[in-house]
Amino acid sequence: PAMEPPSGIMPDLANPGGNGGIAIGVATLCAVIAGLAFLLRLASRVVTKRVYIEDALFISALGLYAGFLYEILLMGGEVYHVHTWNVSLRTLSDVLYKSHIMSLLYGLSIMLIKVAILLSWIRIFVPMKQRNAFFWVSHALIWSNVLFYGIGTITEIWQCKPREKIWNPFLIAAGEAGGHCPIDITKHAKASGFINLLSDIIILMLPQKVIWGLNVTRKQKIGMSLLFVVGIFATAAATVRIYYLFKTYDANDMIYYGSDLVLWMAAEIAAGFLIMGFPSLPKVFNAL
Repeated sequence: PAMEPPSGIMPDLANPGGNGGIAIGVATLCAVIAGLAFLLRLASRVVTKRVYIEDALFISALGLYAGFLYEILLMGGEVYHVHTWNVSLRTLSDVLYKSHIMSLLYGLSIMLIKVAILLSWIRIFVPMKQRNAFFWVSHALIWSNVLFYGIGTITEIWQCKPREKIWNPFLIAAGEAGGHCPIDITKHAKASGFINLLSDIIILMLPQKVIWGLNVTRKQKIGMSLLFVVGIFATAAATVRIYYLFKTYDANDMIYYGSDLVLWMAAEIAAGFLIMGFPSLPKVFNAL
């Protein structure tokens, strides 16, 4: 087995258990949400007959996200909610490799979607290309997110020398003889989780100040606010993701708790797509 089981428990490689149906169901739901958000955004672009750079970023993020969900589907039926002591070392190596790929896809997807959201909001909330506080805060967030996720991607790729030590359990078990990992990816991942959540909260609150300062009726303010408060789902998913991030690294059962971690990562990205697509709803309905 890939690890020693707890006292009194016998490993069972032939019947490891698990529940791949949950992983497949969540991945499918997230794909539907992302697809609907894309269709709403596409319809609004058709109505306005204009395409912006954030639309290209949206599509790029969607392509990366498709790869992320594909990896979930590949792993779901085999290892979802399976205890690490019920899989072979070969399966563990496969899981570690796919997890490495998914971490890269997650970071790049969430970076692109956050930048797309902020560019879209600058276009909505900054009239006549003014250089107001909203403009500068948004640009500060854009470049800090690009820097943060860019560094995170490089860190994930080059955390070990040779890189195979990231996913090869034999090299991991060999310690320094199997290679060197100068970056403590556990501490990096935990810190990144909180920075990511803070970014989500700021992006969630950013348009609310502008909306509630508009010279319109209270009913109109509430209606506009609800279009953008959908970001609360992304914040909630990022919060739960931190919980499972700590469980995955701190509990001695990486595959079992990591199963839930990747699903909450998928949910957070899906919510990001919804933030981009949902504000297009009134424009699409008015055009019908």
